[in-house]
Formats: sequence, C-alpha cells, structure tokens
Amino acid sequence: KHVQSLAGFLADRGWTVHVLSMAGPRRRAEQTCGYTIHRPSRDERFASLTRLVAHDPGFVLQQSLCFPRFGSANPRMFLGCLSLGAVCWEIARHENLRLVSAYHLFAAGLAGAWAAELLRIPLITTIFGEIYADPEFYRRHLSVVRYVVDRSRMVLSCSRHCSRSVERLGLRAPVRTVYYGVDTTEFSPRSNADLIRKRHGLRAGDKVVLFVGRMVREM
Repeated sequence: KHVQSLAGFLADRGWTVHVLSMAGPRRRAEQTCGYTIHRPSRDERFASLTRLVAHDPGFVLQQSLCFPRFGSANPRMFLGCLSLGAVCWEIARHENLRLVSAYHLFAAGLAGAWAAELLRIPLITTIFGEIYADPEFYRRHLSVVRYVVDRSRMVLSCSRHCSRSVERLGLRAPVRTVYYGVDTTEFSPRSNADLIRKRHGLRAGDKVVLFVGRMVREM
C-alpha cells in the first residue's frame, strides 16, 4: 500500500517511476496510475543476468570474489540477487533513471546497490525489521550489509526501533526515520463502522481492538 501510494504520488508530480516487484504472478510490464510495474519471471531475470555478464563480465566476477561466503552458503539467493540487480540495471539504463530506491537489505538492497554502482547513480535503502527477524543471518553476511549501507546515499526506516536495528550488527550507519503517513479521512473514528461490525457479528457497543502484523514472534 505504501509503495502504491508513493509511486502514484511521485508520478502525479512529474517523476518517471518504475516499480520492480517480486510479489504476485509473473507478467509483462504494465502501466497503472502513471507508473510502470515490472514482475519479471525467473527466465527473464536470468536473461538479464546473461546480458549483464556479456556487457561487463568483470563486474559479475568481482562481486563473486567480494562475497565468497554469501555465494557459497546461499548460491541460489546470491544468483537471485544478481539476476534481480541485472533487471534493475537494464530498466534504469533503458529508461535513463537517476535514482534507485530499495526496500530491505536482501535481496532488493544488494540488487539495488549493484545496479546503482554499475550506472553510477544514487541509491536510497529503506530498512524495516529484517535484522531483528534474523540477526544471525545478517551477522554472517555483515560484509554484504556493509556494502549496501556504504553505497547508499541515504538509509531510511519507518520507525526509530527499526532504525536502531543496524546497531545490533555493530554498525554506526546514520539512519533517518521517516514515518509513513495515514489517510486520516479514510481511517478515522468518524467513519461509519456499522457495515464492518455487521460483517463480523459485532454489536454497536462492543469494544474492538484490531492488530495487523505478520504472524511471527517479533510481532
């Protein structure tokens, strides 16, 4: 929802916006609300990687040598990040984009960092609770985290709690907290909730508490 709102907001103000998403069914790029969504298939991602290797074989070899532990411990994830980075590189190169914004350190952050380095354009990385969810994974791959953070023009997070997560890894990276907005017209106590109460069999006087989050321990 946040990405959808932000992409539309930027497009309405004259920005050229391309969203690379791994969610939902794979299909061809489509225009919606003034921006373009790319959902590349596995074959399309690896075709992009093949073209990147042909374009700059030294870069791919260099990244393999830079992160030998990541490549050997998680070869499928490593190749997945490389192929995602290749797609990002091709989109940004073809559309002459001047900024990459990546959500999460893996795999988008690493893929975005590679694309941004290849094209010599700025990278903004947004972190959430991924480090809290699996701190041992990020400690094992600290070199990757440091690489993404070092190549980010700015690191953002949606809460102070998530902003502080990099400290658990011993990093001193400055993270700027930017709270996500809420549509107070739609989500307001003044809204008529009778239909929702009726749908769930709740009476008018019942007190209701709603929690929305992932069904994991940290939540």
